[in-house]
Amino acid sequence: MDQKPIKTLIASKLRRVFLLLVLLVMGCRGKAPADQVPMVPVDFYLNILLPTYSRLQLVGNYAYLDAGYRGIVLYRSGLDRFEAYDRACTYAPSQNCHRVSVLDSLMILQCACCDSRFSLLDGAAVRGPAGWPLRTYRVFFDETSGSVRITN
Repeated sequence: MDQKPIKTLIASKLRRVFLLLVLLVMGCRGKAPADQVPMVPVDFYLNILLPTYSRLQLVGNYAYLDAGYRGIVLYRSGLDRFEAYDRACTYAPSQNCHRVSVLDSLMILQCACCDSRFSLLDGAAVRGPAGWPLRTYRVFFDETSGSVRITN
C-alpha cells in the first residue's frame, strides 16, 4: 500500500484543523470599540506626605487628579502599590457625562451616565454596557520620599 496518499490526507486534515483553530482564536477576540479613550501624554508627580494627598498614606484610599483624558483616579491598593486609571468610561469616552467615580460603599468605579462598573483592583469592567477595562497608567512609588509618579 502506498503511504504517500495517506500522508497527504493527514497533512491536509492537519492544515484544516490549524486553520479552524486560528479562525476561532481570531474570532473570539473582541473588536476594539469605535469610540476609544484617546491616548494623552501623562507625566504627573505628587507626594503623599503633603497635606493635599495625605489620605493616600492609608491602603484603600484614593484621590482624583487633574491629568489624563477625563482625569485620573489614583488608588492605594497596597503598602507599596498604587493603581491609576483614567476616569473616562470605556463605553462612550468622548461623551462628557461618561466619567467614572469611586462608589465608596462598594469600593468600585461607576460611570455616572451608563452605570457601568469597574474594579478598583485592575480596572476591569464588571457590570454594564462597557466591555473594556479602564485605561491604566504606570505608577512609580518611592516609599522613602513619599513621591508618586504616574506616566503612560
